[in-house]
Amino acid sequence: MARRDCCNIFLVLLFARYVYSNKCPQDKWGELCNSKCGNCMKPPCDKTTGHCIGGCSGPWLPPHCTQECKSGSYGVNCSETCGHCKEGSLCDIRTGQCQQECEPGWQGNRCDKECSAQRFGNECIQRCYCYNGVDCSKGSGECPGDCSPGYHGKHCDKECATGYYGQDCSYRCGMCSKNETCNAETGTCYNGCMTGYTEPYCKSKHEATSVSPHNLPHFLSWILIPTMALIQLWDIIASFH
Repeated sequence: MARRDCCNIFLVLLFARYVYSNKCPQDKWGELCNSKCGNCMKPPCDKTTGHCIGGCSGPWLPPHCTQECKSGSYGVNCSETCGHCKEGSLCDIRTGQCQQECEPGWQGNRCDKECSAQRFGNECIQRCYCYNGVDCSKGSGECPGDCSPGYHGKHCDKECATGYYGQDCSYRCGMCSKNETCNAETGTCYNGCMTGYTEPYCKSKHEATSVSPHNLPHFLSWILIPTMALIQLWDIIASFH
């Protein structure tokens, strides 16, 4: 008899739980309907567990959708990860926008876009010039090898000083016309050389032919032999008249 009474009591409790849980107001759940549903996308919540069946309506942690996103996440159901915010600072749990600047090497409101090729630093506003177009470190800007001709410095972002060119700006420009500087990459002069120097680098002088006692016989032979040949040709022509 006692066992039957126990079974009856258990059934009564189950029935009471069912009745209470299904008669709770739309925003309540639980055996006594004393728990409030969270921020559900599609209310009501499950009357027994309190879970939001259709997910959360915003930056709330499922399944109950009563707690805001934890640090490092944002968006509906906290399903998005914050970008590269500076020094690990938080992002807005609704929009994902970083509350401070981005880490060097990243850009965008959410700091989730890496710098494009040959760009680096804060907001990717600096440019590097690595040899053969190789990309530099997005954060530090350091090149893995040499700089492109015409540039120098730790980040290969400094142009050669006036009058210098080439790899690491280690070569001096030649004698460019009007004392102009040369092309910092190739070393060629833009508008030719000063008088007496040869293009393209304007570093070598013209080889001028000079007449001296040592080369006078050779020099005269250049003039006399053709002249004598012309005189003989003229005499032959005149003999026919």
